[in-house]
Amino acid sequence: MTLAVAEADAPDADVDASLRFREATENDRPFILDSWLKSYRKGSPEARVVHGLIYYAGQSEMAQTLLKRSHTLLACDAEHPDEIWAWLCFEVLPTRAAVIHYAYTKSALRRFGLQARLLKVVRGLAPGAAFHTHQTDVGALVGAKYGSTFNPYLAR
Repeated sequence: MTLAVAEADAPDADVDASLRFREATENDRPFILDSWLKSYRKGSPEARVVHGLIYYAGQSEMAQTLLKRSHTLLACDAEHPDEIWAWLCFEVLPTRAAVIHYAYTKSALRRFGLQARLLKVVRGLAPGAAFHTHQTDVGALVGAKYGSTFNPYLAR
């Protein structure tokens, strides 16, 4: 499936003209991987207790595998599309269920609804059940708010 994310697909696009949605490219991968590894390490009680070398080797391999097989939707600056503000890595199952593998927003841009906007686009593509494969302190709250079920086995 190729994502066709037009400005019209972006919720409240007219409210914030500086916001643009696009699918990640290979050039975005280093930032996505780095932010995934560091924020999951900080935000997940389980990841915090894994030895550093073990965590970074194992989680890096898992994240890279998921990034290759999934879609990653970005929220970025409309005038400078290489300036990523937030991203969401997901898959759409044949049942049209959404599987959110991980989501990240730069700390200075949190509480502006960027993830809610990304989720709305994803749920338009995958209106079935919703699952998430990585649980963090914040992710547990967001999952409950949006009706997502934690299922780490969908990351296999």
